[in-house]
Amino acid sequence: MCIRTVRLKRCSSLKSTKDVLFCFSPFPKQNLPGPHLARGFYKKESSMEQILANGVYLGSQYAMIALGLTLIFALMNVLNFAHGQMYVIGGFVTYTFYGQWGVPFVLALVMSCVTLAILGALIEKFLFSPVIKGSAREESTMLLAAGIAFFLDAVILLVFGEKQRGVPKIVDGVFNYDFRLIMPYDRILICVLAILSIVAFIGLMQYTKTGRALRALAQDRTAAQLMGVNVDRYSMIGFALGAMLAGLVGGLLVTITGVNLGMGGPTSSLYDGHDRRCWCDFRCNLGRYHPWVHGGHWPRGSLSIR
Repeated sequence: MCIRTVRLKRCSSLKSTKDVLFCFSPFPKQNLPGPHLARGFYKKESSMEQILANGVYLGSQYAMIALGLTLIFALMNVLNFAHGQMYVIGGFVTYTFYGQWGVPFVLALVMSCVTLAILGALIEKFLFSPVIKGSAREESTMLLAAGIAFFLDAVILLVFGEKQRGVPKIVDGVFNYDFRLIMPYDRILICVLAILSIVAFIGLMQYTKTGRALRALAQDRTAAQLMGVNVDRYSMIGFALGAMLAGLVGGLLVTITGVNLGMGGPTSSLYDGHDRRCWCDFRCNLGRYHPWVHGGHWPRGSLSIR
């Protein structure tokens, strides 16, 4: 009798977890583990080191997205629904320079940041600034942001197409610590670059003249203007910085996950009913960086990323 017939006979009456394992196992049924060990019999449980490493890696990317979103909202009270599309454009710019033209990855990443910073500055100066000055209703900026998101989706579709794009790995090889922590070297490099970018951004906001002006603008726009802060100029700079962060994280992640047109939607859909209190908290004090970073690690922390 062939092995396939034996397995079909075994699977004809499954009453317990042990029967399921016996159906696909060459071992005698009496030697199989009980139901409480069934999950770990064929699949090794993830170690705590692996879970923590994955959390740090993903959390650093989410924290960078949260930094850009909250910076724009705190400065201008604008829910930038086009932030996900900016993230996608950053990925496609890095793909074009690094994947197609063979430019070094660091230079391609710089070009992605510069491109998104210029795009963000233009969007703020010619679209958001006139609408904010001419309309007192917050719905106007929300509708404008949604329209920009749809427009950028159409531009991405026309220029790059709808197919998934990817780039060669930056670093080959896999780090293996006794099979308890396994992570490719390129993910480790991306995680380190993301953490360094977050630290650099916090240093910029805390210790530079531009950062102090942005924090003053976020805390009280009218008082900052009375103290001599150029509101229009620093609003444009803040929007450009937020867009630049979106381009940076898009350029980093294109080496891991690739990039396609549909990646911007989940990134932009961050605002719903139960997150309104969190957004209002961000507006109160731009100097509090910990909620931004922790929001990338905790699903119901200061920011929910879906």
